[in-house]
Amino acid sequence: MTPPSTRAGVGKSTRRHARRAGREAAQIAVDELDGAAADVALVFGTTGYDQAELLAGVRDVTGAAPLSGCSAEGVITLNASDEGSHAVSVMAIASSALRFRTFHVPGADADPAAAARALAAAVGPGPAGERRVLLLFPDGLTVDVSAVLPVLDGALGPGTTLVGATAGAILGGGGTFEYHDGAVHTGGLGALLIEGDLHPEVAVSHGGEPVGLPRTITRAEPPSTLELDGRPLLEVGADYLDGDGGEDRADGDDVSVQHLCLGVACGGAAGASPTVAGYHVVRLARPGSPAPARIHFPGGLAAGERVHILHRSPERVRDAALVAGQAIADRHPDVDPLLVLQFDCAGRGRLFDDNVREIIVDPWQRALGRHVPWLGFHSFGEIGPVGGATRYQNYSVVVCALYPGGAHASDGSVAA
Repeated sequence: MTPPSTRAGVGKSTRRHARRAGREAAQIAVDELDGAAADVALVFGTTGYDQAELLAGVRDVTGAAPLSGCSAEGVITLNASDEGSHAVSVMAIASSALRFRTFHVPGADADPAAAARALAAAVGPGPAGERRVLLLFPDGLTVDVSAVLPVLDGALGPGTTLVGATAGAILGGGGTFEYHDGAVHTGGLGALLIEGDLHPEVAVSHGGEPVGLPRTITRAEPPSTLELDGRPLLEVGADYLDGDGGEDRADGDDVSVQHLCLGVACGGAAGASPTVAGYHVVRLARPGSPAPARIHFPGGLAAGERVHILHRSPERVRDAALVAGQAIADRHPDVDPLLVLQFDCAGRGRLFDDNVREIIVDPWQRALGRHVPWLGFHSFGEIGPVGGATRYQNYSVVVCALYPGGAHASDGSVAA
């Protein structure tokens, strides 16, 4: 029997000692490679750790293999979401069919478009006819990702699928970090390029439903000044929290600030017909603030755009994930993914509902396979293709399943 050309292993640790945790997670991952050396390591760790020591522990095992990833609000593996202060997960990949390159561009917090141009130049064009995936890990607090993505889309073209998420941190405080090989950075743009014999399938999902009539943004000054129809956003949101907007909802769900978000139709065109799959979703409150006195939105919204208040429930989040995951699986009925990456908002974790595994992890793994190497994290913003362009979103999930190149049977993008 011919051995597989690509193998991936995943390990996790919750040890509190940073270097030992990184070493343990990496060793579990490498042990699943059946003796092959890791060609790349993908790492997500929560911010209770000394970040440099955490990566040092990983590299104790993986050596000089390229390393990419970022800090996280929580980590996701098979059958689990862990938002504890000390949790790290590592995916080690060995492949004769795929090639890996890691990147980090500093200064994206000061000039995101320039950082994007520098990253595009470093990545360069790919071989004709070959598909590539560029995993993006920007700083989660300081980088305007909505200014990064159009530059990368234009420079890299349709042969490169852009997916990923911004770095996360423990809710309520602390910075976020990007990982590049053995170094820890802030304020920059990290990335991992995967190219070779592959076909990516990407699904973007959030489970939000529009309530009430569309509204117009009359003032937008990031990060905290946003007005709809001449009223502050929190004042508009209070209508729904107080029940004044209840007649517009199709169900009787209780509504709290965690259940409301803001959606703009794909393209943001005035009067555009709202479809749930085509919305960007934006946080209404800073992460971890139980009674927010101010909002936080990361850019990408402009005066004149038409938006909806969206209501999301655990049931709709779960059902949307099932639909999107099954759509991917149905395209490849006889082929397992080589690996799956899940980038899920911190606002869909335990802050939203206690049954995180049942709502955001189990539906995807039920559809795509509980035996498939699986790695993900809870982020402060998600990146994936919707409506013909790469979009930055919140309160969403982006799932990327990598299949062998000869297994493709689709355009590689699902939104639900």
